[in-house]
Amino acid sequence: KLKTLLHSILLLMAMKKHPLVERIIKANPDFLTQKWKSWMDLYPAVRIEGKKVLPDDFCYEIVHSYGVSVDVSSVVGTSHTDYVNKTILSLLDARCGYKRVSLNLTTYDMNSNYYFSSEGKSDMSFSRVNNGEWYITGEGNHRTALAKIVLFLDGNGSSMLHGVTLSDYMVDWQFMEEFEKLRAFVEENRLPYYVEPKREQIEKDSCDNKIIRRFKTNIFFSNRKTQELKIIGPNEIGKLSEHIRKLHQNNFEGILRRLINAIID
Repeated sequence: KLKTLLHSILLLMAMKKHPLVERIIKANPDFLTQKWKSWMDLYPAVRIEGKKVLPDDFCYEIVHSYGVSVDVSSVVGTSHTDYVNKTILSLLDARCGYKRVSLNLTTYDMNSNYYFSSEGKSDMSFSRVNNGEWYITGEGNHRTALAKIVLFLDGNGSSMLHGVTLSDYMVDWQFMEEFEKLRAFVEENRLPYYVEPKREQIEKDSCDNKIIRRFKTNIFFSNRKTQELKIIGPNEIGKLSEHIRKLHQNNFEGILRRLINAIID
């Protein structure tokens, strides 16, 4: 433990002496202390308790672009659980246990042009939903932190990092919300219906440095009593929900009237 502590202290001292670290701490931009958000909060990959619907079920297009550029000033989070809710400032502190940044500082000293060049950085991948903020969803958490620093200090007003992989996800949030409301209503009132989203790929295109995949989501709605099955799209789910609510209300009022009549009689 003493050896590890001593190593961390020496590493921190060496990093503090690094001109890049000294310059960014002196400049103190806001992004140094902003906590990285969680990609899994925005686009979870697994179904968790109380969350039976995934954005992926209602994603209608995914575009993967290779060897392109990303504005690192728009990178706000990561899929790596070790770095969620951590700050870039903490990555520069060996006491936090993030020692890998020292290796990247050494690499930077050997090739300071890395963060400005268009050389391939395909292992560095970023994702976003509906043209929103970017999240790190591959390798390169430390390199992204350094890219923010290097480009802020020496980018001459540009914050673009080149040669990376980008993934754009387009999600129909309204369709997803309508479905969640319908299923919640069915479950809360114990109605004899089965509702489930089913997504299928309908198209795949490749052009230049892009792969584009398009999907279609339908809601499978079936009556457990009659076994009747309906396939509902985004344009019909609102009408279906309204119909189910009215039908349930009418049935409830009918039962209530019969109960009152039986008591009066």
